[in-house]
Amino acid sequence: MAIPYTIKNNNYNKNTKDSTIYTPERVSVYLFNLLQHHINPCVLLDPAIGKGSLTNIWRSRTCKIIGVDISRVGSDHCDTFIHGKFENIHAWSYESPDLILCNPPFNGAKGKKLYSEVFLRKMVDLFGPKVPIAMFAPMGMRLNVRAESKRWEWMRDTLDITSIVSLPIDCFGLKFHTEILIFNVPTLKPHYFLYEQSSCSTEG
Repeated sequence: MAIPYTIKNNNYNKNTKDSTIYTPERVSVYLFNLLQHHINPCVLLDPAIGKGSLTNIWRSRTCKIIGVDISRVGSDHCDTFIHGKFENIHAWSYESPDLILCNPPFNGAKGKKLYSEVFLRKMVDLFGPKVPIAMFAPMGMRLNVRAESKRWEWMRDTLDITSIVSLPIDCFGLKFHTEILIFNVPTLKPHYFLYEQSSCSTEG
């Protein structure tokens, strides 16, 4: 019997996560409550802001939000809006973020790359490997990769995963193995489970 995390049971190319599914509000609130005691950002970047599901609660606490999205709906949910694909930004002419929150599309990148990898590489290219990041990613981004994998080598040698939040498989209203990777927030515990026992139904 195949283990549940193999590509056979969780093929990210065939069983894609719809890019228009937003982060459930209760998950955004949980992440806010988790991070606010460990980091106090003045400027926050969401490179796939959508309807501001991840950042609205931070904005209500007077944090300045910079948002990037291919949809203009994001312009209503941030202080500075950049219309276009985040991966196409080659130079940053705005304020540098104190924290990056991101729930990128998991599918649609060129070749075999995951969009979460594309976004993460762009974050590091623009802001360096030490910027605090909390990013939703398919578990296959970090697990079950070959020893010669370029992604595995890059993540191992470049990044500092300081905490992981395990999410229920049905967190987005469909079965998809997802986790939150947190980089460069060393005062957090190494691992958390989302506190809810029930399914995280999709909202927003």
